[in-house]
Amino acid sequence: MGYLAAYSPGALKRAATLANGWLPVGIPIDNLKEMIIQLRGMAQSVKRNPDDLKLILLANIDVASKPLEKDRSTFTGNFEQIKRDIEAARAIGIEELIIDSIFSRDSQTEDGLLRNLEQIRNLL
Repeated sequence: MGYLAAYSPGALKRAATLANGWLPVGIPIDNLKEMIIQLRGMAQSVKRNPDDLKLILLANIDVASKPLEKDRSTFTGNFEQIKRDIEAARAIGIEELIIDSIFSRDSQTEDGLLRNLEQIRNLL
């Protein structure tokens, strides 16, 4: 079937039952961890191997030159904060990360975008 970006319990169940995997975006890592547990449990309840579901995360990255405050969104902040988010995503079982929109609060130029892209590549 493909990958579903499911968020509600019913949609998450469809992903667990029908999809090849899950493709969330914009969910904090702690919430993702809980939803992965639910997804795997739902897959198991319909006799699917939970490990067959591929977990791919779409990361909307927003780079800042200085660390952002504690209430920042996942994948926002300086490169060290973003690196910690990438590591946290891997730790909860995310298998693949799709980098989307590498913005920079400090540089909106093409050169700035390319520099940020290179920095993110080095974090992976």
